[in-house]
Formats: sequence, C-alpha cells, structure tokens
Amino acid sequence: MAWCPNPDCPHRVDTGAPAEFTEGTLQCAECGTPLSPTAPVDAPPAESLAEPVDGVTVATFRHQHEAEVARLRLGAEGIGATIVGRIVFPPSEGIELQVSPDTAVRARMILMQDEATTLPGEEPPPSAPPAGGAVSVALPREPEPVPLVPRWLAWLLLACALYLLYRATR
Repeated sequence: MAWCPNPDCPHRVDTGAPAEFTEGTLQCAECGTPLSPTAPVDAPPAESLAEPVDGVTVATFRHQHEAEVARLRLGAEGIGATIVGRIVFPPSEGIELQVSPDTAVRARMILMQDEATTLPGEEPPPSAPPAGGAVSVALPREPEPVPLVPRWLAWLLLACALYLLYRATR
C-alpha cells in the first residue's frame, strides 16, 4: 500500500484521510505528489484499515471504484468497511465490501438504497444491468392502442377515397 504524504492533497482535505494507492503507483492521482510506502503520522490507525476480524460481506462489486464509493458512503455513516479482492482488470464479481458483524444489518440497509449494489445471495432482476454496469431506469411502457380499423384497411379506404375524388374532378 502506498500513501499520499501531502497534507494539502484535495483527497485529504475532502475526506480527512490520506489517499491510499495500490502497489506500483508512483504519484498521487489528486495532487501529483510522489507517494510514500508508509502511512503518514496523522493517518487512521492500522487496525481500522485492516480487514475486520470475522468480517461479513455486505455487498459485491464488479469495479473497484464502485466498492470505494460504497466504502466511503458507509464511512460517512460511521461504519468502518474493508474492500476485499481488489481487482482492477478484468472486471469480476470478486470485489467484496466487508464490515464487522455488529454493523452488518445497518450497512446492508444503507447500501440497499444504492441501485448499483448487489447484496450477497440476491440476484439482480433480469431487466437490471449487472452490478457495476451503467444503471438505467426502465419506465413501464404504455400498451399500444388497439386501432379501431386495421392499418391495411385504413390505407385501402384512403386509396378508394382518393380515387373517387380523382374521378369526380375529371
């Protein structure tokens, strides 16, 4: 894990915590500062960043950024969460968001409000995109009105009327 040591980094200003990056990243994506292999002194304690002991998976994701958004959302609600199975490419269903067992029910309730989250043991509806895909809302279609006269008959009557009009003006 690599950390942004810049105290004025936009990520740290917004979240109050230093930005963390996977191994191999050389500079902060927010401010461009070279990363440090050790956590800054004012970083959250290591036990809050480690995987919870007996963690409960509350959601799975296809993309890393969606898991990060859910983790930050739970953090804003005061629930510590950990991302397990970080995979950047290719997308997979293996990215899990875990919380401690005593906060799992509350975390699930919060995440149920987010349409892009698929909870464990839940299958998305057939019309819904897979978790991590673009979310679209399918509005119910109004039924097609049933015409009083079939379309072919309407065209035939129109053609006859035009023919009779043509004959009358001749």
